[in-house]
Amino acid sequence: MSKSTRRSFVQQTSSLLAGGALLGSSATAASPTHVASPLPPHRAVPLEGVHLYTDRISVAAGEPLQIYTSATEPFELQFVRLGPDVDGPDSDAVIKTWHVDQPLAQPIHPGSYIHVAKGLPAEAHGSITIELWVRLWNADESQAIISQLNDNQGWALIVEPDATLTFFTGETETWAESPHRTQAKLSRPGKKVDYHFPPAAWHHVVATFAGGRKAIWLDGRLVGNWTISSPTKVANVPLRIGALGIDGRAGQFLDADIAQPAIYGRELNADEIHDHYVLRARTVYSEPGLLACWPLDEDRGCAVHDSGPHGRDGQIVNHATWMIGGPAFLPAVARYDRYEPALDPRRGHGLRLACDDLYDCAWQATHQVEVPASAKSGLYAVRARFTSDGKTFLRQASVVVKPAARAKKAPIAFLFATNTWKAYSAGPFCPAWPVGSMTVNTGGHASPPNDVRAAYSFYRHHRGGQPAYQMGWHVPWPVSDPHLRYLKPEVGYSHLARADRHTQVWLEREGYRYDAYADIDLHRQPELLADYRVLFIVGHSEYWTSEAMAAVRAFLDRGGHVVCLSGNTMYWRVSYDEAGSVIECRKSDAWGAQLGPASRGECWHEHDQRRGGVPRDDNQPGWRTLGVEFATNNLLGVPGAGPFRVVAPDHFLFHTPHELGLKTGEQFGADPNDPLRQPIGHEADIRVSTLMSMSLQEPPTGAPTDLVDPPGITLLAEGIVTAPMKLTARDYYHRIVPPPKRDGAQIACEVIHWQRPGGGQVFAAPSIAAGWTLAVDRRWAGLMKNVLHHFGVEPG
Repeated sequence: MSKSTRRSFVQQTSSLLAGGALLGSSATAASPTHVASPLPPHRAVPLEGVHLYTDRISVAAGEPLQIYTSATEPFELQFVRLGPDVDGPDSDAVIKTWHVDQPLAQPIHPGSYIHVAKGLPAEAHGSITIELWVRLWNADESQAIISQLNDNQGWALIVEPDATLTFFTGETETWAESPHRTQAKLSRPGKKVDYHFPPAAWHHVVATFAGGRKAIWLDGRLVGNWTISSPTKVANVPLRIGALGIDGRAGQFLDADIAQPAIYGRELNADEIHDHYVLRARTVYSEPGLLACWPLDEDRGCAVHDSGPHGRDGQIVNHATWMIGGPAFLPAVARYDRYEPALDPRRGHGLRLACDDLYDCAWQATHQVEVPASAKSGLYAVRARFTSDGKTFLRQASVVVKPAARAKKAPIAFLFATNTWKAYSAGPFCPAWPVGSMTVNTGGHASPPNDVRAAYSFYRHHRGGQPAYQMGWHVPWPVSDPHLRYLKPEVGYSHLARADRHTQVWLEREGYRYDAYADIDLHRQPELLADYRVLFIVGHSEYWTSEAMAAVRAFLDRGGHVVCLSGNTMYWRVSYDEAGSVIECRKSDAWGAQLGPASRGECWHEHDQRRGGVPRDDNQPGWRTLGVEFATNNLLGVPGAGPFRVVAPDHFLFHTPHELGLKTGEQFGADPNDPLRQPIGHEADIRVSTLMSMSLQEPPTGAPTDLVDPPGITLLAEGIVTAPMKLTARDYYHRIVPPPKRDGAQIACEVIHWQRPGGGQVFAAPSIAAGWTLAVDRRWAGLMKNVLHHFGVEPG
C-alpha cells in the first residue's frame, strides 16, 4: 500500500470509527470504561503490523470490555476463554469472532514535555531571559530544552547532539542552522548498560537577549555572547518545556531532568544569575519582570502551576516522572534511615522527561465485547490472528474475568500475577510471532526496525538511559500472551501468564471451584477476600502494593488460608495512580535494582510519596505474611535442578485424607517422563531463619538483625539442586552468598506449613515452577489435595 493510499485509508477508517461503524459486538453498546485525555498536537509515529490492548486487565462477568487495535493488514479478532492446553489455542472456547477486512492503523505519540497553552504575547521583545536547571541523560540528537517555536518562527533553547547549547532567536532560516552554539557542554551520565551508574550533574542554564546581543550562561559563567541585528520574534504558539514545534506538532523531545524553569521580560544581570546559581532552585523566583516560573513542586499528577503573575499554568504530556529531587538534593540517603522527603530542606523538586515516555496510546476503541453474565471466571484472551508470508501469527492479550458482582463466591480466590506480567512487558510494539510457543526473555522481544520507541520496562531503561519507574496499562503488552515461554525453548518453562495457568488448569481438571482476580482487584478491593476460604498465590507473584499485602494479612488474621505456589513472592513494592492506569516501581538495594546507592533518594514513589524498593527494607517483609522470603535463583534445563525432598514425613499433610507414602529424604514433584521439568526454579523462597543463617558479613548499618521465624511454622520439604551447577543465593540484605547445603544438596526452596496464631494457615511451596508439575506427579498432586482438604475445600 502506497503512503498516499494508506493516508486516505486511515482517514476513511477513522471517520467510520468515530461514527461507530467499527465499534461493537453486542446488541447493547456501553460507554467505554477508559477514555484517554486528548493530546495537544504531537509527533506521530506510525505502526506496522497488528497490535492490540484492552481497557483493563480484569473485567467482571456481565460487563463490557473495550478492545483497541491498530493494524496495517486484515486480521481475525477473537475473544476466548483459555482451555486446558497451556501451549496452544486449540482447546480454547471462542466467545466472539470478528473478521476485520478494513483495519484501522493508529499511530503512537511517545515523548513527554510540559505544554503551556498560554505562551508569551506574539510581539517583538526588546529583552528576554530564559532560565532553568537541566540534568542531561542523552544527547544523541538535537533536543529542545524550552521553546515557543513552530518550525522556524519563534525562539528555542536547544541542546545539540554533542551536548553544546544553542539559543535560536530567528536570525537564520532554521533553528538547526543556528551558528550561535556554545563551546561549553552539559555533562552526561556514565554507561547506559550499567543500572547503577550515577546521573549526570545538574547545570544552571540561562539564555538572554537584550540590546541587540544574546548570551548563554552555564553554571554562573558566560559561555556564549553574540551580536544580533534583528529583535526576537515570539510566535503565536504554545510554550513547550522539553519540546519544540515542527509543523505545529511537538517534537525534538528532551531526555533530561529539569528544575524551576522561568522566563523574564528583561535581561538578568551577572549578579542575579550568580545568585540564582548559588540558590540551586531552593527559592521560588519573584524578581521584577517575571513572565512565568514553574517551581515543579507538585511532585505528582499532570498539572504544573505558574507562580508568576500571568497564570501560565502547564500540562504534562505523557506523564513524565516526579519525585527525583532538585539541584541541591543529595540523593545518597542512608538505606535504613527513616528518611522523609517532605522534611528534607535540600530536596527541592524536579521533573524527569524522556523522549520515549508513553503510558497511554490514546487509541480509539475498535471493538467491544459484552462478557456473558454466565461466563465462568478464569483467564481469557483477546486474540488477533493474521497471515503474512505464508505464516500464521497470533497477537494476544490476556484478560482476567472475575465473577459477577452478585455471583455466589467459590471457595477459592485465585490471584493471577498480573503486576509481574506488566513489569516484564518491554517492547510493546514488537513484531508478532507465529502460532505456537514463543520464548521471550527479560529484555522483551525484538523491537521493530523503525522509529518506534517506548520499549522500556522495570527491567529495561528508557531509550535515553533513565531508569524506568513507571509503566502504563493502556498500551499493548505482548508478554501477557498466555503461551509465552522463558529461557531455553526446549525446557518448556515459563514465568509469566503460562506459569499461572498450570495451577489454574490443575484446579479445573480436579474439579475445584475458584474465582479469578488480577492483582489490581485485590489492591482496590481488599475486602473481596472476606467470603473465601483459600487464596491461591501462584507463578511469579513478585510485585505487590502495600494495600494488597495488608489485605492478605487481614484475611489470614480472620482465619483465611493461603496456598502459595509462587517464587520471588512479594519482592518489590508497587503502587498505582488514582485511575489505576499507571503502575510504579522504584528498585534499589536488591537484585535487579535500577537505582544505585548514589541515587537511593529517588526510591520514593510519586503515587503515594512512600518508600519503594523491597518491602523487607521498609519494615513490611513478605515473610510476615507468607512465612518465606526470596533467596535463590537457578538456571533450569539441567537434570537434578530440582525436586522436593521430604523433611517431615510424619506431618498430617502427607497422610490425610490421601496417604502419600513418602519417607524422610524421598524426592517428589518432578516429571517422571521429563528430567528437565522440575518444581524448583527459576526463583524460590525460604524461611527467614535460613535466610539469616546464610549471611557471612555484618548486617548493614541500621538493618534489622536476629530475625527468627514466627511461631507455628513447620518445614515439610526442601527444594534441592543436586546437579553440578551454580545456585545463586542472596542473604536477607540481598548480598550474594553461598547457598545453604544439607545432605549433599544445595537448598533452593523450603516447603512449609504455617499455623498462624490467629487461626489462618499458610501452605507455601514457594517456587515459580511449583505449579508446573502438579499435573505430572501423583504425590505432589496428592499433597495439594490434602492441603485443600485441611483448608476446608473439596472438589466439586
